[in-house]
Parts: sequence; structure tokens; C-alpha cells
Amino acid sequence: MLGERERQQQVAMYLGYPFADLDRVIHDEGARGLLDAETMREHRVVPLKKGEDHLYLAMVDPCDFVAIAEVEARTRLRVRPVVCVADAIEQCIWKATKR
Repeated sequence: MLGERERQQQVAMYLGYPFADLDRVIHDEGARGLLDAETMREHRVVPLKKGEDHLYLAMVDPCDFVAIAEVEARTRLRVRPVVCVADAIEQCIWKATKR
């Protein structure tokens, strides 16, 4: 039986999206400010890196088109999903929103 990490890696490979270990990814501080805590929690997403016209977005479900559409509308950037493990996303959201 596959663990969550292995399952998410398989999903990423099948869909053609990158997989990221959020403990090893350097987060773009400018990207974090693009989404409020409520949006990140609701959709289980974390902005990783902002490009000129796109945003790399850590997601548990890269097929969550509602989340993608909302993030694109809020940021006016095209989302490029990055598949991640749910616990890592939750931890990043907690770290990004604690004050």
C-alpha cells in the first residue's frame, strides 16, 4: 500500500505536474502575500513562487479547478499547480499565517 507521499508523487507523474517536498522548497516571500489565510485554508493551497505572469501553487488536489479559478481571479496570474502532501501544506499555511 502506498503512503500519501508516494500516492501524491504518482498523481503528479500521471497528470504531468511537478511534485514538491515543501520542507525542501525555497518559498518566494513575495508570493506568500498574494493570498490571504482564509483562501489558503479553504482550498489547501500555498503560493510558492511568482513568475512574470504565473504563480506556482502548492496544492493537494491539482484538479481542483474551483481553487485554481479563484486564485487566478484574486492574483490575476495563471496558476501552475505543484502537487504536495496535505500535511506539508497544512504546516506551511500555519507557518505563513501565524503572527
